Amino acid sequence: HLHFVANDTAKNRLSQLGETIDSIHVIGSPDVDVMKSSNLPDFQEVKRYYDFDFFNYAILLFHPVTTELGALRRHTRILIDQVLASRLNYIVIYPNNDHGTEIILEEYTRIQNNPRIKIYPSMRFEYFLTTLKNATFILGNSSAGIREAPHFGVPAINLGTRQNNRVKCDLVLDAAIEKEAIARAMILSQEAPKQPSTLFGSGNSAETFHEIVKAPSFWNRDKQKYFVDRIIK
Repeated sequence: HLHFVANDTAKNRLSQLGETIDSIHVIGSPDVDVMKSSNLPDFQEVKRYYDFDFFNYAILLFHPVTTELGALRRHTRILIDQVLASRLNYIVIYPNNDHGTEIILEEYTRIQNNPRIKIYPSMRFEYFLTTLKNATFILGNSSAGIREAPHFGVPAINLGTRQNNRVKCDLVLDAAIEKEAIARAMILSQEAPKQPSTLFGSGNSAETFHEIVKAPSFWNRDKQKYFVDRIIK
């Protein structure tokens, strides 16, 4: 049901921006094609390449919210406190380069030499997918927790407001960036359903896209766009 609601919402938004209904095609995310690929690196290869040997671990991927910089240091400090208190292993990946990243990295110095935590400036996308696929959960505010993690059946603890109003499934647990809320979400993540989600596609978006653009009718349409101030169902 959520799959159809998400698609209808996206379709309505495009319609309001001037696209005609017959020019909108639901094909899913190309990322899912990559996630379902048999060419993803083997987990042992990923562990060798990035030099970690955790059997169980979570992923931490936390970005600054540029409209909430005044609270960023406190939020990051609370987050790191809970990471340390959880006594779990973590793969930590640097935040993006938005304003405020330096604050997060300053707080990450508290976990630099912890044997339970490995920190990486970045990770190759295919290697990240294999790492995510084998994680216990992903923690932070990255879109990877909203899109990629559910596809693998991996619970995501989504912190704060960065992903507000994004379509989410039952595997995504929203939590305020507060001590009790994060601790509770970590417990609930172990009870979350591990059923993989097809919310963002089934892995055939490239093939579907190719079939659509091959049709002559796709190119024989009015290119002028008109804003539509109403919801089209």
